Amino acid sequence: MVEELLTPEEQRGALNYRFKWLRDLVYSLKNKKEFDFVYKNSKRRYTKSFTLYLMKVDKKNFLYKNRGVESAFLLGLSISKKVGKAAKRNLIKRRVRFICRRYLEELRDYSMIFVAKNGIAGLSFEDLERDFLSCLRGILRLTNSTQSQHGGLETNKLRVGE
Repeated sequence: MVEELLTPEEQRGALNYRFKWLRDLVYSLKNKKEFDFVYKNSKRRYTKSFTLYLMKVDKKNFLYKNRGVESAFLLGLSISKKVGKAAKRNLIKRRVRFICRRYLEELRDYSMIFVAKNGIAGLSFEDLERDFLSCLRGILRLTNSTQSQHGGLETNKLRVGE
């Protein structure tokens, strides 16, 4: 086939081009002003190993005006050196990004900050995903109870392994 005719460098380039859309779906919070805005205006939920901050992004919002991206998911990761060395911290970041991509359709138009705590390095991926989703469901219950209209995020779709 065509891929057999390509050099290894060209194959990697083709794969990067083919799966580029996966990287572009999750935007990141960039500066202190954006992080502070989410910290101040979001709902939060605590677990033993991390804290989640979740906020709906709409057109009246600072993040929407600042970015100009429609129907995007903004993710901020805060993982301190107390959690572990760089390899451990990067593993946690990759896992959280993967979980967010897996449930991206349900997380559109939201902004989230994930703050890791000391015990997170010992969690397996399955435990992290289960805790993450239960925490997310709890935040959404709080958000949906304070709003008269449902914000578009369906909590029944947030199941582990689906």
